[in-house]
Amino acid sequence: MTNYELSYIELYNTSRHGELDDLPVAKQKHIQCNYLLMHSIKPEMFLKYPAKVTKIIDKTKIYYEKTIQQNDSEYKFRDNHASLDIIKRVNNDEYTFAIVKTFWLKLFQRRWKKIYQNKQHIMKKMMNPQNLMHRQIHGKWSFNTNIYHI
Repeated sequence: MTNYELSYIELYNTSRHGELDDLPVAKQKHIQCNYLLMHSIKPEMFLKYPAKVTKIIDKTKIYYEKTIQQNDSEYKFRDNHASLDIIKRVNNDEYTFAIVKTFWLKLFQRRWKKIYQNKQHIMKKMMNPQNLMHRQIHGKWSFNTNIYHI
């Protein structure tokens, strides 16, 4: 069993999650600065019914945004306040927090996307008749063929 799971998470907001007046200030700040785990989604459910899960998440985001706008007119909703992410669950007293792990996956994907684009660009250069002629004559390409060089 893995430590990571697919979950719907939200940043704490007083209008949506209630007041924290009965807690110490340090604990209030900890809760307000971290994502709260709202719903855990089983991988089988997500793979069998991706449209249904996406629809539910979108409805929840809209509800979340409306709740904030109605109760706190100065509050600005951002995309990162509520999202579906790969997370690591952390239990702390009566609250369950989420450590977002999707961030690293996105960095990895961005890096490999650049490498793939670079490889496509190099292959296009290799198909050029002038470059093919240069390679036949000199035994090497006239440009750098390292796909990791970005």
